[in-house]
Amino acid sequence: MLARLLRWAACLGLVAALLDRGVAPALAGVGVGLGTAIAWVERLASLLSQLLAVVLVLATIRLTLPLWRSPLPASWRIFAVAVGGVVVMGAMTASAVPVPLGTALACAGGAVGLALWTGGSALRWPGLRGPALVLVAVAAAGVPRLAAVALAYHAGELGSARLFVGARAAATAAVLLDVAACVVGMAWLGSRPGRRPRLVPGVALIVAAGLLARLSFAGSEPGAPGVLILLGRVLDRLVSFPAPVLPDPARFFAEALAWLVAAAVLAGKRRRPLGATVVALALLARGAVEMPLCAAALVLAALGLSARAATLAGGGRAQT
Repeated sequence: MLARLLRWAACLGLVAALLDRGVAPALAGVGVGLGTAIAWVERLASLLSQLLAVVLVLATIRLTLPLWRSPLPASWRIFAVAVGGVVVMGAMTASAVPVPLGTALACAGGAVGLALWTGGSALRWPGLRGPALVLVAVAAAGVPRLAAVALAYHAGELGSARLFVGARAAATAAVLLDVAACVVGMAWLGSRPGRRPRLVPGVALIVAAGLLARLSFAGSEPGAPGVLILLGRVLDRLVSFPAPVLPDPARFFAEALAWLVAAAVLAGKRRRPLGATVVALALLARGAVEMPLCAAALVLAALGLSARAATLAGGGRAQT
């Protein structure tokens, strides 16, 4: 039941984030006569985001209560409950009204700290190392990501070009760590206990991401079909601000790869549903951890991983 709830949260999160951050803002300007479609997509994105906030709250509560009585260290349990409560409140508030930047950064910082602590502790269990490494990589990327957001904000307030250069440099470091998380996710997707790992899934995902990046640039050519124009605009909107110091093809490739890996893990690791959900939720938070819903997704990934670690600490077997 728990794995199913987390799986639904991850699937809903991917669809809601894709619509809210990518498709809805990209539709404007694609063509004429799309006003009605844009309005309906925006309403659907808003509805799914609010539904996602509710699901994240329910899943966080469902995980937090048993973990409070688990054999995990008391210091971690206190920190997890505190961070989970604050981030959930921030996510619920953000679904209705804008949240101040300072509050959003504080929630995101707590989520990053919890993910680093949880992922680092889970590495000692061989069956959890794949999802734990993805969680650690995404959380580590959250550190320069939060620095980039803060620097970009102050650069705008002060009109400082140097601060903005620093913000883009920090964003670049975050993207590189996100790509590392995707590589680990692909390796885990192809892993088979006791057998040689499969390379085909990872190669297929890399080829598909490269193809999407190439098609997105074809949409900028004169007379390009509307679908290609929309694809290019969606990938451009999904790349978080401030943009990293990377060529556009590299930025679009990294963005497409992350979404493809998250979807492939959910679809391809049905025998390890909890681990797949942890990977997908972590990748969902990637690149936008300062957004309260993404911070909540990162917290939920950490709590899901810790739930499995608590089972192992009590003598269970690793099936993640």
